[in-house]
Amino acid sequence: MRNSLMLAVANLRKSKGNAISLTLVMLLVAMFINIAFVMLFGIGSFFDQRAEELNTAHFMTNLSQDEAFASSQMQFIAQDARVGSIEMQVFVSGQGDAFFNGLPDPGYMMFQPIYEGQQMNPLTMVGDYLPLTGDAIYIPHFMMIGGGFELGDTIRFMFMDEELNFTVAGSTEEILFGSINGWRRRMYVSDEMFHNLEQQFPMEVSPGLMARMYDISYTALFLNDYLDYLIDLPHSADSVMITGTTANINNSRNAHTLIPTVVGSILAVFAIVFLLVSLIVIRFRINNSIDEGMTNIGVQKAIGYSNRQIIGSIMIQFGLIAAIGGVAGVVASQFVLPYVTIIFGSMFPFVWSPAINLVAKVAMLAMIVACVLLFSLLSAVRIFKLYPLVALRGGHTSHNAKRNALQLDKVGGALEFLLACKDVLQNKKQAFAIGIIILGITFTAVAGLGTHYAVNVNNEAFLTTMVGETFELAVMVRDVNDADTLTENLRAHPDVTGVTGMHNGVRLVIEDTMIFIDVAEDNTQLRGNMLVSGRYPLYDNEIALSTATLQATGKAIGDYVTVRSGGYNFEFIISGHTQSMDGMVGNITGDGMRRMQPFEFQAFMVFLAEGVCGTGFAEDLRETQGDIFAQIMVFDEIAENFIQSMGGIFAAISVVLLVVVSVIVMATMYLVIKTAVLRKRRELGIQKALGFTTLQLMNQVALALTPAIILGSVAGAVAGFNTFDLFFVVVSGAAGTMSVNIPVSLSWTVIACAGVILLAYVVSMAVALRIRKISAYALVTE
Repeated sequence: MRNSLMLAVANLRKSKGNAISLTLVMLLVAMFINIAFVMLFGIGSFFDQRAEELNTAHFMTNLSQDEAFASSQMQFIAQDARVGSIEMQVFVSGQGDAFFNGLPDPGYMMFQPIYEGQQMNPLTMVGDYLPLTGDAIYIPHFMMIGGGFELGDTIRFMFMDEELNFTVAGSTEEILFGSINGWRRRMYVSDEMFHNLEQQFPMEVSPGLMARMYDISYTALFLNDYLDYLIDLPHSADSVMITGTTANINNSRNAHTLIPTVVGSILAVFAIVFLLVSLIVIRFRINNSIDEGMTNIGVQKAIGYSNRQIIGSIMIQFGLIAAIGGVAGVVASQFVLPYVTIIFGSMFPFVWSPAINLVAKVAMLAMIVACVLLFSLLSAVRIFKLYPLVALRGGHTSHNAKRNALQLDKVGGALEFLLACKDVLQNKKQAFAIGIIILGITFTAVAGLGTHYAVNVNNEAFLTTMVGETFELAVMVRDVNDADTLTENLRAHPDVTGVTGMHNGVRLVIEDTMIFIDVAEDNTQLRGNMLVSGRYPLYDNEIALSTATLQATGKAIGDYVTVRSGGYNFEFIISGHTQSMDGMVGNITGDGMRRMQPFEFQAFMVFLAEGVCGTGFAEDLRETQGDIFAQIMVFDEIAENFIQSMGGIFAAISVVLLVVVSVIVMATMYLVIKTAVLRKRRELGIQKALGFTTLQLMNQVALALTPAIILGSVAGAVAGFNTFDLFFVVVSGAAGTMSVNIPVSLSWTVIACAGVILLAYVVSMAVALRIRKISAYALVTE
């Protein structure tokens, strides 16, 4: 062991530049892996910890205005053995929009005063705040960050289609009701303001019953049993809506961690690519070091060093590089993570400070070092076949009988170019290794740019995948009796191409599995990217189910399923397979819903002719239809708000990836060119003595790598361009994505490919510049 360590230290001292470049690559790999792991797992564990510290409710439901139905709700919750405690809070709640930077953020708004003795997620302020008096309001922390609000700023709401203005007095930690990806938002107002809201919106005053389980793991089963119980009760129109107005800790956790998980998955994929590239670089370096030091290996064997000692020295050498680079990468990531949390600030209900999980970091470092040691062993195992005499001869058993790959006297062309081609043909394994490295790097660059392009430039397909169904306008009426008149007027309007009723989130039991049901009056008008195969339901006995639901029920398209509602069973045939980030969901027609229980649409999607402004059309609707709307949403405004919150994150990812790709290209080219110059120093010295200029020799060295670089870069660009959809499904599959059709910019792909080639050539020439400082005599005799 001591002899191996001495050899390893000697090798490191002899090749300091190569060791530094490899250490830098390992630093980047470790940093990426650590950040990816924190994004994938750290936010979830912090959410769980903070939810317990704030005694957050595991479950919440609005009580129906139907007294008999409300009594049944309370009775079930209060008597269930899994419920540890309950708490009642009264809200003025309903559909509305909060405006960030002039853009609406739709959701279910919940206004409440500060209740003394509130136990479940009591008022917890983040940062500085002002007294809650007059028109002051405390908003969820994500609103404060996402909207860029300061204390004293005015925040505007459209609540039940009425404009409300408040003065921002602070932000709160809202575990259950405070996510940009969740639907509910809780705001605190003064007692005086709450009384005014009760008077202004008497129909929206709603008691909220909250409950904590004895164990959080009971929540999912309790929710299923609760809704199963309600579904079997006789339904009024109000109670149908109530079955969809529950909140639970599991859905809240998913809403807060969805985007960070997707981003973590993207970083994890790229980290794996970088790790594989680094392993190939290490294998390339070991093979070259064996070829360069063949005579030294022969001497070492001749004086008594064993194969295990020599191989052990190589493993120790690169294991040390991996360990040092890995530790440096983990330390660097701890400095980078605070900036990452700032980028994701609008996603979280709290200020997230990632904890240092030493066990996880040590395990990650051990994994990286183990991979490096394994590749080092596999690369160095050829030393067993090198007998001392063979090694002293440079690896040749008798004499070098290599075929002349390119006879210069029989081929015309520039001499330095021909010599470069000859070098390529004589070093095919080196060219192959470099090609694979460049392929992985170019694929990463194309995928990173493709993600930025899909989110921030041509984002229609991204929106239909992430947000769901698209429309120009969504309207909700206060009174269901106004629905028929409104839809008749809309269909008669020359700027309207289609209108269909839509209601999301009705819960039903399918084959003993509780799922969300989206109800559409006319599914033929849907145009989102949710359908994977089959078709949407057209008749009242058809249903489309998501991947998670099909897996849970063991069914497929064409099978019959039993849907239970109001104590009765109904048979539906599965007509389509959909994808959804909400997990267990399905889709039926309005007639299919009415077949089971009383149901009328209050919300409608409106599709406008091309070129018609949704915002202007919404204003005209308010003027011509009067005060009948509870809410009007313009999809373009919602999409712009969503992209504003997401765009900066994915743009930052793209920039970081391009920087890392550039660093790895430079480190790799430095390693390869320096090795090539040292290995061919005698040959270069002879050529310089014969009259070759420094520039010619530099070009010869750089051009010898160019074919591998070009082929690798083109292959990586083609792979990135053609497999981007598969890449996106892989990184977002945990969120429910099964199929996408996201466009990738051909021009951006070509630019990325050309950029990698140009960067590699420039770095190669820069590193080869060291030839200029060496005399012909030194190159021959060094």
